[in-house]
Amino acid sequence: MKGWEHSAVVPTGVSGAAGQHSPGAHADAAGVAAAVPFDASLMVGSAEVPPSDAVLSQQAAGLLTKTAGCTCQERRAMGAVRGGMGTGGTMRLEPVGPGTMWVAASYLESLAQAGLLSFEAMMSTQAGRLLRALPDRENWRLELPDGAGGVRGAFLKKHHLRDWRWWLRARFGLQPVQSPGRIEARNIARLERAGIASMQLVAYGAKLHANGLLESFLLTEELAGHVQLDHFLRQRFGPLNGDRPHEEERELRLLIDEVASLARRFHAAGFNHRDFYCCHFFIREPQRGRFEVRLIDLQRMERRRRLRGRWLVKDLAQLAYSAPRDRLSCRHRLAFIKAYLGVRKLRPRDKRLIRRVLAKQQAMERHLGLHP
Repeated sequence: MKGWEHSAVVPTGVSGAAGQHSPGAHADAAGVAAAVPFDASLMVGSAEVPPSDAVLSQQAAGLLTKTAGCTCQERRAMGAVRGGMGTGGTMRLEPVGPGTMWVAASYLESLAQAGLLSFEAMMSTQAGRLLRALPDRENWRLELPDGAGGVRGAFLKKHHLRDWRWWLRARFGLQPVQSPGRIEARNIARLERAGIASMQLVAYGAKLHANGLLESFLLTEELAGHVQLDHFLRQRFGPLNGDRPHEEERELRLLIDEVASLARRFHAAGFNHRDFYCCHFFIREPQRGRFEVRLIDLQRMERRRRLRGRWLVKDLAQLAYSAPRDRLSCRHRLAFIKAYLGVRKLRPRDKRLIRRVLAKQQAMERHLGLHP
């Protein structure tokens, strides 16, 4: 993205390190996307060791006051994703077990054949390939029967969280209102209703154990034939220092327009991603010059009523930071921002937005180093 520095919108300075924002960082939100009504965002709890019983007992009274009489409502909330997907969407989820797991109707037989039609089986399975293991989560690739003698790929996220809030709720027989698996499942449904291509939900589930351990999972269909954006750019298009054919350049502009269109519609619908990197845009080219773009990894996605500008700037800076420098020039990046804003000529407020995005990107580069 340093090619932007040769344009007339070079930033005058950078304030704060990566992940920090100045108090006035939301001032230009109106020049990026229109605000729309939406629900309050969800935040995932931290994975900390529970504090002592004495500390928890002191906090119990306040929490119970807030949750008194709401136990049934909270338990119903775990199935709220299912109801939400029935409005303007195509996904239909069926409950499995005692309110701990929901499965897409089209996958019931497949999961039954794989022996995964229960929350316990899903959380304990090691039948697939472990892609990543962290203290609080695991990522797996599974192969599920497709009903025709073959298999189809799926990706499983398992979450294991410990937090004093979960310990306290378990102690008093309350169920969690949120879990990482349910949050991402709901975000998939939100994007589907907004007409934004994402992942195909297979199943999700959550369970709060008596010891305060909150377990949840999300199972999604593999995006067959798709490649993450930064890899796709390097595989499909030649380097900048080469002699790129005119037709290839035209096709690159078409891809840029598709990515910008998804980003524009995503932000205009009131969302921000918080991990808006190229690796979370998945691309498929069903025929030459026609590109399909999907957005993945929605666990941290939010929908905000206020102070949206700083989060849109952060999203755009993350995308700029992760874009391959050896494939995209200053002209390509300006073409993206024009397509994103829906303008042919940059206005003063558009240039202010670009300065803020560049400042945030450069702060990320100082903090994290150049993206590979």
